[in-house]
Amino acid sequence: MIAAGTAVSTVLVFEPGSVLDTPFFAENFRTRMRTCFAVIVVVVASSLALIGCRRSVAVAQVDPNGSVEVVIPEQGAYTGAFMDFGDEEDDVTLETIEDFEQMVGKHQAIIASSSYWGEQNFPVSNLNVIWRADAARSFGHPMIVVFGVEMNGTWFPWSGAYYGGAEWDKDLNNWKGPETFRQAFRYVVDRVRARGASNIKWMFHTNNYPYPYETWNCAPAYYPGSDYVDWLGLSVYGQQYKDEPNPNIPSLVTWPYEEISRLDPHKPIMIAEWATGEFPHSAEGGGVGKPEWIRQGLKLFRTRYPRIKAAVYWHERWQNADGSYSNLRVNSSVEALTAYREGVANPDWLGDLILRTLPKK
Repeated sequence: MIAAGTAVSTVLVFEPGSVLDTPFFAENFRTRMRTCFAVIVVVVASSLALIGCRRSVAVAQVDPNGSVEVVIPEQGAYTGAFMDFGDEEDDVTLETIEDFEQMVGKHQAIIASSSYWGEQNFPVSNLNVIWRADAARSFGHPMIVVFGVEMNGTWFPWSGAYYGGAEWDKDLNNWKGPETFRQAFRYVVDRVRARGASNIKWMFHTNNYPYPYETWNCAPAYYPGSDYVDWLGLSVYGQQYKDEPNPNIPSLVTWPYEEISRLDPHKPIMIAEWATGEFPHSAEGGGVGKPEWIRQGLKLFRTRYPRIKAAVYWHERWQNADGSYSNLRVNSSVEALTAYREGVANPDWLGDLILRTLPKK
């Protein structure tokens, strides 16, 4: 349970794009829902008390409601989750957070939820459920903002495929689709910085593999430049439907990790979304079952890929058009939950933020 009256530090991850009015066809429920939402908010908590299962972090001298920034850990990585906050992915409640943390036995540094960007106001009420900064007049805490998540797929309207795709622009020395995205990213960042929003860090968040898998659609063509990016992000999903395979973690992560690492040698990497479904025959045909897949992720993210500094599990379940269910939740089976609990219990998975006080201007 969470102790009453504790303060919580927050980092948000926004994924805007609803202002781009392009026809597209959603390919599954998760995609169909998330195309409606231009904002993915990742709220990072620093000082909630999960009794009996917290790793102590030296943050006592830092006021999380003051002017602070999140420190990238030298060792280990922040752990987090989206906790199935309803069909519209934005029904954030403290009870849901408490229940999830109690279930997995670990306080979560990162809590993700969705919200419309452009059609709703900034989701202060949801964020303050987690931050609990009652006296705040505006949400001035640390945020990570993502513009145009998974732009290298075709399931979102801001995909480069819809803005010129592989058509070459000789003047700009880039393909038109990715170049349009890159210019839009820079435009948004410049506008926000000009308004003095110094609490925002920016994430460039791609799908692990591009779709279509062609050179013009790979991450380097979309990258807006290191001056515009603070975090590099990857989505890593295993099996989402019963007729799909469930590839192992290295096959899903190694090449994308190497590709995105080459964009900048120093930026931290976040597995911004990762999950797999529970299906009875996942391990057949060379794949792995969900419990083993989770074990691999929680071990390899922190041991094989040293620049990964955070991972957010997408704890969600939905019904498909044929009546079947895709259950990505960590508790889809006793075995899956056990694998998650045991993996995330490693002390290198940090459930608390490391914060640093910013000097007063």
